[in-house]
Order: sequence, then C-alpha cells, then structure tokens
Amino acid sequence: MAYQEGYEMGKEEYCQQSAYMLGVVGKPYLGICYDVDPFFQQDYNSGRSSNVGRL
Repeated sequence: MAYQEGYEMGKEEYCQQSAYMLGVVGKPYLGICYDVDPFFQQDYNSGRSSNVGRL
C-alpha cells in the first residue's frame, strides 16, 4: 500500500511538468499521465515534433 501511495504521489508530480518541454528536450514519456492530464501525450508529441531545441 505504501508503494502505491508513493507511486501516485510521484506520478502527480511528474505529470505537473511541461509535457511540451519534455518532448523538446527528447526525454522519454511512457504514457502514465492520461488520468492526470489527458492532453499530456498530445503536448509531448507537439514538443517532439517542434524545432525549438534544434539548431
């Protein structure tokens, strides 16, 4: 039970970051935020396909 509570707290914190910037810098995203933020994947994909972090 303690593990599950810790996981949920960590997930909440993780899903509060900018999904767009996560994608821009090329960090992996494993699809865990849908129940916290249903647009996280879409924002992440937008960041991955942007040219912001590229020269």
